[in-house]
Amino acid sequence: SSRCTSPFDDEEPPLDYADNTLDVEPLEAIQLELDPEEDAPVLDWFYDHQPLKDSRKYVNGSTYQRWQFTLPMMSTLYRLANQLLTDLVDDNYFYLFDLKAFFTSKALNMAIPGGPKFEPLVR
Repeated sequence: SSRCTSPFDDEEPPLDYADNTLDVEPLEAIQLELDPEEDAPVLDWFYDHQPLKDSRKYVNGSTYQRWQFTLPMMSTLYRLANQLLTDLVDDNYFYLFDLKAFFTSKALNMAIPGGPKFEPLVR
């Protein structure tokens, strides 16, 4: 007896970049409306391409390897970026994306339920 299986995504032909993506106009950039009073510490440079690059007081230059912001600047940046941070604090939620767990399970020739399948390191 034959068995009917459902089609999988990998049986679909790949989308052609030139036909589907090349001619699509990008959407408008999302910009927060900054409050002149609350966001005053970052208002002047928040949307600049390379903010504070020429100000040696706050950053070391175009590499941004070292920076030193004032407390009002830091609190304003944290408040603006807080909506981008996750509400999830449970480490187990991210176990499928935990590289240490992947490496450990591969080294032990174990499989993570729902995780990737891989060849064992040692046979």
